[in-house]
Amino acid sequence: MAEQWHIGGTYLESCNCEAICPCRRIGGRAGERSSYGVCEGALSWTIARGRAGDVDLSGLAAVLACRYDDDDDGELLRVSDGPLGFEVSGRCAYQSTFYYSA
Repeated sequence: MAEQWHIGGTYLESCNCEAICPCRRIGGRAGERSSYGVCEGALSWTIARGRAGDVDLSGLAAVLACRYDDDDDGELLRVSDGPLGFEVSGRCAYQSTFYYSA
């Protein structure tokens, strides 16, 4: 039997597109090309309350930094371990809350 879990908190995204980001998929409608041909941004989740079985997840956070070129068909994934530093000077941002459970 799968272990029960739940997380809830704040979601934030920001990128260099003009607001409202044309790349976003909204209501099932596919996103369009980015404002400047290259989209650079970050998505973050801060868990205000959460638990996986007996493990308290409250206070944890995750960030996904992304960059893609509208005209580049290549796929590249780089993952590094260690301190992560980044700065986003976004034009477009979106914030909401989330709650997931299983």
